[in-house]
Amino acid sequence: MVDWEARFQARNTPWEREGLNPAFVDWFNGGYFEDGLVYVPGCGRSPELGALAARGPAIGVDLAPSAIAHQEAELAAIPDPHPASVAILHDVLTWTPGPDLGAQVDAVYEQTCLCALPPELREDYEARIAEILRPGGPLLILFMQRASDGGPPFHCGLDEMRTLFSTDRWDWTDDPPRRSDHSPGIFELGYRLIRR
Repeated sequence: MVDWEARFQARNTPWEREGLNPAFVDWFNGGYFEDGLVYVPGCGRSPELGALAARGPAIGVDLAPSAIAHQEAELAAIPDPHPASVAILHDVLTWTPGPDLGAQVDAVYEQTCLCALPPELREDYEARIAEILRPGGPLLILFMQRASDGGPPFHCGLDEMRTLFSTDRWDWTDDPPRRSDHSPGIFELGYRLIRR
C-alpha cells in the first residue's frame, strides 16, 4: 500500500498542479456546482476544495494528515467559507456522509483520486462513489492520460473507464471532454457523468 503521508511530506505527488484545474474552472463557471453539497475525494492539497467552500458546502476527504492540515488552513483563510465545509482525515473507500450531512452528496468532483489508487481498487472506488452520490447528481471526473506504465498517477484509459463507470449506474453526457495538460506526456480528460 502506498504511504500517502510520506509522499506528501517528500512532495512526491506528480499529480498535483499549481492553481485550479482548467476543467474545474469551466465546470465551476458553467454552474455545475451551484446547488448542494460537493464531495472531493482524495482532495490532497488541491485548491479546488477552497474554491468550492467559498461558494457553498464542500467536503474533502484524504488519508494524509498533512494534506488535511493544509486544507484546514486553506479553509480557515477563506473570508467567508460555508460553515459546512470541512476537510476530513479518512479513507475514501470507507467514508460515507454521516447523519449530520445527509445520506448522500449532491455532486462529486474527482480530480486525482482515481488515478492515485492502485488499479485493483477501482471497482471498489466506483461503487463507493455511486453509493455516496444522489441519483441525478453529477460526477465531474478527470481521467489521467499517460503513455508510460506504472504510477501513481496511473493511466485511466477511456475504454476501461467507460466499462468501470458503466451505463448500469452512470449516464455519460454529450459534453465534449475538457483537456487539462499536466506535465510532459501527461494530461487529463474531463467528463460529466450523471448518477442514474
